[in-house]
Amino acid sequence: MSIYHKASAESVDSIFTDGLRCSRRGPGHDEPRVRRTNDVLDDLRPDHLRLQGLDRNACTYCYLVVDGLVFDVESGRLVPERDWLTRVGGASGAVALRLAVDPAVGYVSDLEVYDELAARIDDASDRTVHKLAQRYWERVVALPDLCRHYRRSHHALVRRAEAPAGLPSRLERVEVLLTADVPPDRIAPAS
Repeated sequence: MSIYHKASAESVDSIFTDGLRCSRRGPGHDEPRVRRTNDVLDDLRPDHLRLQGLDRNACTYCYLVVDGLVFDVESGRLVPERDWLTRVGGASGAVALRLAVDPAVGYVSDLEVYDELAARIDDASDRTVHKLAQRYWERVVALPDLCRHYRRSHHALVRRAEAPAGLPSRLERVEVLLTADVPPDRIAPAS
């Protein structure tokens, strides 16, 4: 498993000097619906995740690579790593960075549930919003658990038979959330 972060070209020099800071906002964070969704999720976050430092408004968003395939947040597809790197490198102002992080500071979330909440955030009842937020947090998996208890099957990560039953059985569209800063010596340009 590998982790990438996509950064703007103008931020790369400061990232290589200062590292990645969890306070940096992800792309689209200033969009009102995204901001509202993140605020609602953080307000309804379970205590055990809050104590672990998981916070959608103060984390670093990343891409997960398994078996040479990137879980592409934008398209929702698994993309061959080389193709993804070429596309990022060709995108205006984007640079892919490879991160070496302690798995203990990482979580994987299910963007399908996130998008469902974001799409309904303005129209749904409070009860529905609470239910969707609860579903989102129930599908968050700590990176060490993901490494130990999941395998790739086609376009998804599937829980192994011997894994704890409380873990989600399947994750299809994932993003990595890092809860700690990444020092510069743990960041390299993607090759």
